[in-house]
Amino acid sequence: MPNERQGQIVMKREKNADGLTYKDSDKVVESSKNIIDPFTEKQTNIINGGEHTSESQLLLRLLHSNGIYRREDFDDFNTFYIFPRNDPYRMMGTTREYVFITKPDLHIFGTRQNPNDPVINTDMNELNPELRSIVFFRDLIERNYGDTVLSSLQHGVGQNGSKYISPFVNLLSNYKTSNLDLSNISVGDEESATNIYNTRMFYRKPSDSADEDNEFNIEFKDNRFLDCYLWFKAYDLYEQMKYHGQVTPTNVDYTWYKVLSDQMTVFKFIVGEDGESIVYWAQLWGCYPKSVPRSSFSDMPTDGQMKFTVDWKATFQQDMDPVSITHFNYIVDASMLPGKQYAEIPLFDYMNGRVTGESALFPRIIKTTGTTMTHTPYLLKWFGDPQDIIEYHDTSKPNLEVEPDRRIGI
Repeated sequence: MPNERQGQIVMKREKNADGLTYKDSDKVVESSKNIIDPFTEKQTNIINGGEHTSESQLLLRLLHSNGIYRREDFDDFNTFYIFPRNDPYRMMGTTREYVFITKPDLHIFGTRQNPNDPVINTDMNELNPELRSIVFFRDLIERNYGDTVLSSLQHGVGQNGSKYISPFVNLLSNYKTSNLDLSNISVGDEESATNIYNTRMFYRKPSDSADEDNEFNIEFKDNRFLDCYLWFKAYDLYEQMKYHGQVTPTNVDYTWYKVLSDQMTVFKFIVGEDGESIVYWAQLWGCYPKSVPRSSFSDMPTDGQMKFTVDWKATFQQDMDPVSITHFNYIVDASMLPGKQYAEIPLFDYMNGRVTGESALFPRIIKTTGTTMTHTPYLLKWFGDPQDIIEYHDTSKPNLEVEPDRRIGI
């Protein structure tokens, strides 16, 4: 078929006597072998870079003129693109944001034998004696909010060595409905004195101040039990008592070493289309909520979807710093049970041909090795108890286990 087609194309136009040009054109007659059929196996080889002949050059010219390029045709750092190019191999694609907020360590539960002793008996039904006179906290205990809302306000509650206790406020991560806004890195100018021509020189100031004093807001949804709203309400009421000196910290060392146990660290991760390759990360610490969304009850939604926005304050922020990755894993590892094995939960269930849609105990960041990508990405992996995810567990992958010396004391 290709040869017949090439013959028809050549015979349609009559040549001049010199045999080199057409009667109606000055173009040189090309040999039929240079007329390429786009469906031949040879062209497939050319597209893949297997041949460097006149045919391959002609095809590449055709592809480039139509904005189609091979992966190796993109060299952003050593060449200039005469016309703009779309790179389908490295485009951002669809992304997803995950936000993890560490638990504060408010003195909600537990008692101490002496004023200088650490808190003991952190039973989630035993309020701190300093809070027992507050009807709000007693009511939450009586209505079974102790092991849900209140326990997520005190780091370490429930850690009896028998089960994994998350170091993050899972409720806020699960109920977040908006993205976390970050401020730009901006600098000021330093100007010199003017010379005799009234000319000045300008110098760039450092951007240290851009990493401090950031305010942001996050939108959350809520359920009919108001778990999310009561979390912020309980935090605010505790802060009132702390300010007036009516409650003591869970650990006396917090006072001696100036530890702000009521403030939190917020981690922000943006993953790519595969759901696990981290394309951006940021960390904000010294964070605390500045508002309780009471105005949300002024006009209740008719669709049954309760949402409200909470204002936050962050003392410091940084992004794309590998120390944040290490810090995140450090917090996760500290909460693992020594000697306990955890299995990775895959994002895709190949048996059903769909995403797994399961829940996980904790995330952890893994650095890839042996990748064929240009840059080695960090991967956000999810882990759980092998007994709960036996149908998803790949026995070819080793379980995750933390050594006792990798855990830290809080």
